[in-house]
Amino acid sequence: MGSACWSQTTGPAGPPDQSNTVMVEAEQFQFLSGWKVTPSPNCSGDSYLQNSGMDPDALTVVNLPATGRYHLWTRTRCFKSATVGARRYLLVINGKPAEKESGLSPNDGWIWEQVGTVDLTQGPCVL
Repeated sequence: MGSACWSQTTGPAGPPDQSNTVMVEAEQFQFLSGWKVTPSPNCSGDSYLQNSGMDPDALTVVNLPATGRYHLWTRTRCFKSATVGARRYLLVINGKPAEKESGLSPNDGWIWEQVGTVDLTQGPCVL
C-alpha cells in the first residue's frame, strides 16, 4: 500500500482543497502489525507498506478536518507481469470497508484508484 487520500466534497469547508483533503502515507501508519516499510524512490512518500499476505491489518488514526462526504482514493504498486489482483487490499474506515478493493489495476506502475465515498465526522478516524 502506498497512500490513501480523502477529499471532502460536502460540508462547511466548501469544495475540495488542501484544507479539506487528507493525505495519509502508508509508511506513517502507527501500528504496522507485521507489515514492513519498504524504501522506494518512485512512490509519493519514498517508501510503502509491504505485506507477505499472512500479516494482520496495519492500523492508524487520522484526524479529519471537517464533517462531510469524502471520496476515498488509494495508491497501489501494480505490475503488468503479475496476476491481476495479486496485490489487492481493502481500506477499512472506522470498522467499515470501502466500497471497492485496491490493487485491481492491470496497468504497470503506481496507480491511484477511487475505492468509495463515505460520510465522516470531524475528528479521529481509524484506518
